[in-house]
Amino acid sequence: MLMNPSININGTSRDSLIQARRDAMDSIRVAMEKLGETRPHGRDYVGRDHQYSLDRALYQERFAKLDSLFNDLQDEALALLEAQPS
Repeated sequence: MLMNPSININGTSRDSLIQARRDAMDSIRVAMEKLGETRPHGRDYVGRDHQYSLDRALYQERFAKLDSLFNDLQDEALALLEAQPS
């Protein structure tokens, strides 16, 4: 679900609303990079293939959550960029 603030003369400026989302996206990008450092590698699961599969799926689920949040914020920023003032 996306936030949908209105652009109006009495509200927060369009630029500020967009910049807040861009800042959050930058932070999520860093979190994605750091999370990437936790990505399971087969060499750490020698003889434990089942656990490797479980941990790889957990990693992918965690990464997908960050990716989804990043994409939501990007969609909001684009919608704000294109929004007509009310």
